[in-house]
Amino acid sequence: MSAIALWVDPSGKTAVIRLRGQVVRNDVETAVGLLCRAEGYRRDATVIWDLEHAGIEMNPRQIIGLVRSLMHRPSARGGKHAVVVTRDLDYGLARLAEAYVEAWLETELMVFRNRGDAEEWLGKVRTAKLH
Repeated sequence: MSAIALWVDPSGKTAVIRLRGQVVRNDVETAVGLLCRAEGYRRDATVIWDLEHAGIEMNPRQIIGLVRSLMHRPSARGGKHAVVVTRDLDYGLARLAEAYVEAWLETELMVFRNRGDAEEWLGKVRTAKLH
């Protein structure tokens, strides 16, 4: 289980989700739930998923199952999401998720190796650094 921190800009247009530790399916589902219920959050928001200090502990089948489960949550659709990872394995697994998220959830998702590139892709959004 990972530690989850969430920040949502007061306008609801930008959010940051930081996961630390070993990330499993339940952690991602919990983070999505927290995000969707956050005060002011908008479905068209730009979101940074900060996994720089986390490791994805799911196999490809589990990732596909996770995305499939999110298909049944309309509040999980939409927006523009950037995932930031540092490990090669996490990058590959996140890219797999990217393909399914874009196809099944009608949500833009891109994987990056650093937060600066993620923020640039999102449109130079202002985000908070979570401690």
